[in-house]
Amino acid sequence: MQVSYSAESVLEPTLSRNDLRVLLVYPNTHDVAMANLGFQQVYSLLNKIEGVACDRFAMPLEWKPETQSLEREELRSMDMQMHPLEFDVIAFSISFEPDYLNTVLALKYFGIPLDREERDASFPMIAAGGSAVFINPEPLAECMDVLFVGEGEGMAERFFGLLRENEDRDQFFERAFSIPGIYLPQHYRPQIEKNLQVGISPLEGAPARVVRHWVVEEESLCTHSVLHDEDSTFKDMALMEVTRGCIWACRFCTAGFI
Repeated sequence: MQVSYSAESVLEPTLSRNDLRVLLVYPNTHDVAMANLGFQQVYSLLNKIEGVACDRFAMPLEWKPETQSLEREELRSMDMQMHPLEFDVIAFSISFEPDYLNTVLALKYFGIPLDREERDASFPMIAAGGSAVFINPEPLAECMDVLFVGEGEGMAERFFGLLRENEDRDQFFERAFSIPGIYLPQHYRPQIEKNLQVGISPLEGAPARVVRHWVVEEESLCTHSVLHDEDSTFKDMALMEVTRGCIWACRFCTAGFI
């Protein structure tokens, strides 16, 4: 079978004075990040939003979880060569549960307090999404300002479009509740019994339940490689998503439920 492939080119982000600056972080090494279609799709989606400039970051190729710190040059974003603290939003794309721990390390490298309560508006807004967060956002709930529960298409456009319209964070968070899939953990309190979390209680004004965001029209999806470089695990290939999740839905596997 022959398959024709035409990759839509994605230009490197150009930063205008009033643009919302977003750093998309894959909390693993650069070669793994470049082989991840979810990471590439979100990068593409964000750079298509008017008034948003999205850059990307991943760990150096030789990085190991035991690494205590990164040099300042290693912390610069891939396209615009900016430091993470120069961005308005830092958004993590998390596909696998071990990368929860790498996300914590990345925040440490960036010089950002892990506890959300220790950060003020001078720090970038910290967000996370991806298939791991889709299944269970709670391990990072006390670290994140925003968690994306569901598929990025549609949700990212509404969220970042609304963020551009609201410079005041508190005002923005009040309006962001209306977007399906947006989980703002500061407006919820975990219910703890015998050192185990057994539930979550919404504070006043917060929805009782965060509704996962699904893409209704699957025909509109067209996910493929938009970035290529020599460091990618699949550097000689163009990746294309032919199905999302898994049709078999085995009970032991999460792929059928996302």
